[in-house]
Order: sequence, then C-alpha cells, then structure tokens
Amino acid sequence: MSFASLEYLPFLAFVVGAFAFVPARLRAAFLLVASAWFYADAGTVACAVLAAQTAIGYASGLVLARVSSARARRIVLAASVACLLGVLAAFKYAHVGPLPLGISFYTFAVLGSVADVSRRTIAPVRDPIEYALFVAFFPVLVCGPIERVGHLLPQLRSLRQLALDDVSVGARRIVCGLVKKLVVAERLGAFALPIAARPDDRSSLELALGSVAMLGYLYADFSAYTDIARGSARLFGVELLLNFRRPLLSTTLVEFWQRWHVTLVDWIRDYVYSPLAGRRLTHASIWRNNLLALSLVGLWHGASAKYLAWGLLNGALVSAYHSARLARVRVPRGIPGWALTMAIASALIVAFFTADLASAGRYFARLASMEGGGDPIPLAVPALLLGGLAVQLVAARVDLERVWSRAGALGRSAALAGGVASLALWGASGSGAFVYFAF
Repeated sequence: MSFASLEYLPFLAFVVGAFAFVPARLRAAFLLVASAWFYADAGTVACAVLAAQTAIGYASGLVLARVSSARARRIVLAASVACLLGVLAAFKYAHVGPLPLGISFYTFAVLGSVADVSRRTIAPVRDPIEYALFVAFFPVLVCGPIERVGHLLPQLRSLRQLALDDVSVGARRIVCGLVKKLVVAERLGAFALPIAARPDDRSSLELALGSVAMLGYLYADFSAYTDIARGSARLFGVELLLNFRRPLLSTTLVEFWQRWHVTLVDWIRDYVYSPLAGRRLTHASIWRNNLLALSLVGLWHGASAKYLAWGLLNGALVSAYHSARLARVRVPRGIPGWALTMAIASALIVAFFTADLASAGRYFARLASMEGGGDPIPLAVPALLLGGLAVQLVAARVDLERVWSRAGALGRSAALAGGVASLALWGASGSGAFVYFAF
C-alpha cells in the first residue's frame, strides 16, 4: 500500500480512530496487526520474508545476550549477519523472486539491532510483539527511515493515547508530504524521466535542466515519503528519526551526504566506516574508508554497475575534499561552494536514472556537444525548482515546528486547508509509487 494511494488515508483514519479505544496494554499488538494489514498487499512471499528476517533478528538478540565470551559473540553475530544478508542478497542481487517491498530498509534495521546487542549497547528485546512491531511498524516498513532499537522501541513500549498536538503535527506533515509528492515530484519526474530514458534527441539545455530536475525529483519524492511516514507515526505519539536536513542547501558534497538519506548514511558510518577508521587519519585511510562506505551506499540500491559507479564517484569526491582539508587546502564554500555542490550532485544523479552507464555516457556526450533543438521547457519545471529552493531557504532560517505550535487552531486549520486545496488544484495523478519502492 502506497502512502500516495487512494487506499492509504482511509486505512490510516480507521487505524487512528480504532487506536483511540484500544487499552494501553494492547496498543503495541494492535499496531502490529495494523502493520500486517498494511503490508499484506505486498504478497505472501514478501510477508514470509519479513517474518523470517524478524525471527532471525529476534532469536539472534536472545542468543547474543546469553553468550559471555567475545569469541562466541563474534561467531553468533557472523552467523546472524550471514543469514540476514543472505536473504537480502538472494532476492535483491540473485533475483530468486520478486523483490519484497522494503527489504533493504527493514533488513538494515534488524542488522543494526543485532549489532547493538552484540556490542552490549542495548539489551535484547525479549517481547516478540515489541520486536516485531519495531521491525514492521507500518510508517517505516517500506522506505524507512532506518530506525534504531534504542530510539524507536522505548516509544513503542509507552504508546500514549491520542493527543491533539500529535494529530495536528502529524496531519501537517502528511499534507506537506502529499504536496511534495503529487504537486512537486510528479511534475518534475514527468519532465526529467523521459529525458533520462532518451537523451540522444534532446538539446543541451534540456539535458542540463533535466539533471537538475532529476535531483529535485528524487529529493521531493523520497523526502515526501519520509514526511508522510513521520506524520503517520506522530499520530500515535511516535517521533521518527529525521532522514533529510535540507540537503539542497549544502555548500560541499561532504555536507550534502551529512544531510541526505541521513539514517542510511549514519548506519553505514556506525557499523562499517567507524570500525575501519582507526585512530590515525591519513590520506590512505580517508580514501579507503570513504570509497568503501559510499560504494556500499551505491550497492545498497542495487547490484548494478551504474549504482556502484555512482557510489564510487561520490566516494572519490568526498575523499578528495577530506584530503584537501587534511592538507590545509582551501575549498569553495558559500554561494560558489553551493553552486558547485549542486552541479556535482545533479551530474552524479544522472547515472541513478539512466538505464546503464552507456546511457549515462551518451547523456553527457550530448550535453557537452552544446546542441540545440529539442522540446520547449515547461515553465513549471524551473518554477518548481526555484520554489522548492526558496522553501528550503526559509526553513533553514525559521523554526517551522515552533511557528506551527504558535499558529493557533485557526492558523493551523488555514495552513492545512491551503495544502489540501493545492492538492485539489495542482496534484498530479499517477501510480502513487515512490522511487525508493524499487530498493
């Protein structure tokens, strides 16, 4: 079930309404049943894979808590990781069947929980309902954010009654997410995706603007999902992790990766990068660790040469920045740094959307040719890109959560009504699928 589908809002309204009458001791079980209902559309195989990964994570945590020696913990951890990644690899890379929806996201959440128990940073979750809800909580199940046990589980253990403030904030996030998806992302995608599919007969101007639109499309689409996820969870009093911190305002590529898909990048940092980093920072360690970390980010998206190249190029550029800083070489910041960062991010994202590396090569060859012709550029595309940038600039200077809390009932109602009106007037019809459903 997609957050942008016609079925989701009635489903959510029913679950929220019923939740208000559920006794406190049964709230977690109720949300687990609702999450199973939400995921049932994914099919029997997908549900079975989700149950299997959950069972592996739950059992691994209990076993890790019982073994005392470090060597035994390493063996159990290695076996658990092999099982979890084996299932993920079988479906995602060996293509043994249709890719189960959300498998990359919930598998990483389970892996993180097992690693944290092995490190003794958290206690194992002994209640199977609590652990299953941590993995399958429907707002995060399909496209994250990739949650951590230490952050999400305490909230699921103390689910409170519906509160007006939670409903208000949750509704605002959901409406914002739907506007991002149906008004902004769908229109940018309608312009950018055909250009990525057939770059050969496009003008250089179309290709240049198309790459910028691809970046805007991916950000609007994925952050829209995150907004709706965080809004849906907040209706139940649960605050999910931030997944985006206005990345399109970044003035370096390093800063971009600190703001983009934050929960995945933080996961790679905590469980891959940091254990390898060591105490001494050298140019060699910088390049080794960043290339490994960002190539894993690329391969997380799929076993394709284009994703690996995308990750490696990002890793090389991030490494070059850190090496320059280590050598005390000045790097562009401010407006020049922002313009350079957006140009690089837009260029790199082309490989993300073209069919393969050969298509990406043709895209850039045509772009460099400075050829004219092509189709007229719709005015809505630059307007949406500039409008989105303006909104991020305002959000960077104004605490929107504080403004919302002080707006009063009338102001909040007017803002929600405006969002609903924009959906009615400008919302694009489509499949409701999000880009990251493919991962």
